[in-house]
Amino acid sequence: HTAPPDTAATAETLPENVFTSISEDWLDALTCWLEDNDPGFEEIEYHDGVLTFKIPDGMTFVVNRQTPNRELWLSSPVRGPSHFQLYSVDGRPEWIESKTGSNL
Repeated sequence: HTAPPDTAATAETLPENVFTSISEDWLDALTCWLEDNDPGFEEIEYHDGVLTFKIPDGMTFVVNRQTPNRELWLSSPVRGPSHFQLYSVDGRPEWIESKTGSNL
């Protein structure tokens, strides 16, 4: 686990349009990566800030943008819900889980 950087700028201070743009780019990139590296997902769907993917055993994962909180939320049937905050680390966005410090 990685602790959130002490000096990183968090998304709380970002204007909504900037947060939306950064999160949209990240979710688009994740969607493309999942589609390009698909190990047999039953479904991959992305629309309006919500990415849903279902793995062959029927488990469904959801990553969605929570604009008011400036977070991405992950709903996992394995680990339950997780909330990820945006940090700028070496000039690039990093999504870090608020409780554990894990990266998304």
